[in-house]
Amino acid sequence: MKITYVSHDGNGFAETLHVPPGTNIASLFFEKHPNGEKPTQFQIKVRRGAESIGGVDNPITPDFVLQEDDRVAFTPSKIEAASH
Repeated sequence: MKITYVSHDGNGFAETLHVPPGTNIASLFFEKHPNGEKPTQFQIKVRRGAESIGGVDNPITPDFVLQEDDRVAFTPSKIEAASH
């Protein structure tokens, strides 16, 4: 099935992904963040049609199942300051 992944890692891009039906948010997170980042370090949001799911007040659980045409964003909760 087709979803849109929006990168907020400083790259600022969106890409269309094809994922198997039944893919959950944890699977997608670890596919896109294989270097040891933890989901708790990110705000996870899903836009499903006109509905916005997730964010600070309504966290998404790891087993949340994605649907066709979902728009998914993983936004870092903290942005590290540049070192001098």
